[in-house]
Amino acid sequence: MKTAAFLSPGTDVGAGIELARRADALGYDSVWVTHGLGRDSFLVLAAYGAVTTRTRLGVGVLPIYPRHPVATAQAALTLSEQTGGRYVLGLGVSHKASMEQQLGLRLDDPLGVMREYVAVLRGAFGDGARVDGKHYRVHWSMAVPGRLPAPPIYLAGLSAKMLELAGEI
Repeated sequence: MKTAAFLSPGTDVGAGIELARRADALGYDSVWVTHGLGRDSFLVLAAYGAVTTRTRLGVGVLPIYPRHPVATAQAALTLSEQTGGRYVLGLGVSHKASMEQQLGLRLDDPLGVMREYVAVLRGAFGDGARVDGKHYRVHWSMAVPGRLPAPPIYLAGLSAKMLELAGEI
């Protein structure tokens, strides 16, 4: 059996870091954070990764609309390298109300956007992203020698269509 914990640092990042250290010592398989209304998940997980040695570190779920896939790829690859390949990238479309009302973003064609977003990530995690799609036109590669360890991508879905997409990509 695998054990996991959701570790929100709340008002005290140091307390979250200590919980991550404790989860690692207790043999937890993974610790997770959310991205939504709190701190930047990549930075929190970098802090957790600095005090853990074996526990996998995941974000569940990073909303795709506010962050360009190249920026996500850079952060995910850096965090995966920093943690020795223990990082897990969880992606989701998010909720229409929070994206449109709180951030002023339009959620048009969420399945199409997610499909292209993952295509950019997969390319960026490999030899380079070359996507000429409806939503993203990206020709980019990581300018570092060698290839960094690519994190697994988990997709979250609020509909059956997203589950179908997850099986497709």
